[in-house]
Amino acid sequence: MPYVIEQDGINMRIKAGVALEVESTTIKNPVTGAEVHPGVVLPEGIIVKRADLGASKVFCVNDAISMDHSGQYTAAGSFDYHGS
Repeated sequence: MPYVIEQDGINMRIKAGVALEVESTTIKNPVTGAEVHPGVVLPEGIIVKRADLGASKVFCVNDAISMDHSGQYTAAGSFDYHGS
């Protein structure tokens, strides 16, 4: 199964064969169409300390379960994982 990952902040694309496709972009003001760049800061965050918020252009899962989350909330942030 080929994997594709392209990321530039909240502008990202992830694809895992035909099982998963995610494409995220900035949020657009519904009145003016201008991009907005909200974020979240969580100093005590478990997964991320800082994340950019956006909207999914495409967010589809097509496997044993199917789901379409297109047009909804997304978040992207760096994290460090240290196993035990």
